[in-house]
Amino acid sequence: MTIAIYKKYYKMGLFDKNAIAVFTANGKLTTAEYKEITGDNYVTPNISSRISDLEIQANNAELTTGLQGEILKNKINEIDTRIETIENKI
Repeated sequence: MTIAIYKKYYKMGLFDKNAIAVFTANGKLTTAEYKEITGDNYVTPNISSRISDLEIQANNAELTTGLQGEILKNKINEIDTRIETIENKI
């Protein structure tokens, strides 16, 4: 990936400063390129913080999905009960 692509994705918000710092730490970008992209001097990224953020996002997604699944199950059970009630009346 060229610096232009990193810069474009940074401006679009797809990469944050921490992501650009990780690319710099991995040797994909130089410290000068980091400064050119972000406007700040390079600082060592806090990778463990980034991992924790991603774990929290994953857990929240799992909880949300689980909750939606429970709501859906309850709605299905409610519909099944209504169908049974109607069938018993017929």
